[in-house]
Amino acid sequence: MRTRHQITGAAIVAASALGGVGLTLAGPSGTADATPAVSSTAASTSCTTASRVFQLRGGGTQIWAASISKANSTKPSVYGWQKVYTVTGAKGLSIAAHSEGKESIQILLSDQTGALRSLAYNKKDGKVTSARTLAKGGTTTKPGAYRFTSLTSDGTRVWGAGSGRLTVMTGISTTKAPTGRSTVAGLKGFYPAAFWANAGGSYEIAWTDSKGNVRYGNISATKGWHLANTTTVAKGWTSDAITTPGAGIVLRSSGDNLVRHHVNPSAKTGKVTRTTTLTKTFKAPNTIPMTTVPDTCKTTAPPQSSSGYSLPLDKGAQPRSEYDDPHHDYPSLDLAVPTGTSVKAIRGGRVTHVGGGCGNGVQISADDGGSYVYCHLSTRSVAPGATVKAGQLIGKSGNTGHSTGPHLHVQLKTGSTLRCPQPLLLAVYDGKTAPSLNSLPTSGCSY
Repeated sequence: MRTRHQITGAAIVAASALGGVGLTLAGPSGTADATPAVSSTAASTSCTTASRVFQLRGGGTQIWAASISKANSTKPSVYGWQKVYTVTGAKGLSIAAHSEGKESIQILLSDQTGALRSLAYNKKDGKVTSARTLAKGGTTTKPGAYRFTSLTSDGTRVWGAGSGRLTVMTGISTTKAPTGRSTVAGLKGFYPAAFWANAGGSYEIAWTDSKGNVRYGNISATKGWHLANTTTVAKGWTSDAITTPGAGIVLRSSGDNLVRHHVNPSAKTGKVTRTTTLTKTFKAPNTIPMTTVPDTCKTTAPPQSSSGYSLPLDKGAQPRSEYDDPHHDYPSLDLAVPTGTSVKAIRGGRVTHVGGGCGNGVQISADDGGSYVYCHLSTRSVAPGATVKAGQLIGKSGNTGHSTGPHLHVQLKTGSTLRCPQPLLLAVYDGKTAPSLNSLPTSGCSY
């Protein structure tokens, strides 16, 4: 089973040829049928597995765990705390649950020497069964690069706060240190009390300050990592023990209670939409941060059409912020998703199969004059020569062709000119009028 750390955006590489991904056209052969997408007007939230919550206790010498089953339900089952690991060597400073597989959960630990460790929590045994050092540290007085007093993960990227700065790390796995590490500009003097990621809407991270104000931050990677904007969604959350399993669900330890909040940072009013006390016997130390796998709960919704356009993925498959990310080489977009994720037509038109560096690819000559290419599919669901509509299933994502990690590569051309698809897809995501294709930029969406 592939886990999230194997599909990070930093691991994605697509071949470049003639100003775009290298591809070859296939003739009108094959018998695949076009399958219309199922429409629905209501989004739904599901928690696929129990949300396991972790705390670093004992002055950095112990990891404890609790579990919440069906965190989105009316009456979730909450299972109490137990010690699952004794930290050896240098004391831990912070931990973050990063990714979840069939049998284990990866927990990242930053210690006092600035080392970064990867721990495997075995879900069946209920304890940490192995540990590995990903990056060595220094000393407590001259620590290594990974000394963070707060650590969190959105399932793809890892965020660390230390010495008043925020660092974003990409390309992390269970065996290797991050391949990318950058300081996020615009957050000087950043000392969060509670800190969590996968915040929801267009917001990647969330935190509380020393006064208990809950702030959500939109981090952009365009022209260097920086804080694009923030919004305050609540006040008076003085607990440091706050985390999210995803889908806008925020879990907060308050006194002996475990409180669940439903947060919609994009809402114009009522940003904290619901608050429920799940148990009065949770008894987690409120001064110690909590962490849980950030995507055990997900919101699923059909792709939203805007002026005849659709998102290429179900709206719950990726947050809005992913549609704003630059490509690594030329104007286009990479969306890191597990193999088998449904891929939909952005615009209706006539289908051609493509190959080469694109792998199993689909090209749609659309009725808006654009040419849309979808690369690295595991399977195609439409035959060459077929006519499809916006939002129609055209295949399943994969890792075919010139690619080093499962993802969807989206490319848009008008004539022979590559266009940045990001502004178009952001408009579709927001339900706004789609910009004309000729107005889309031809640069500024790659690095």
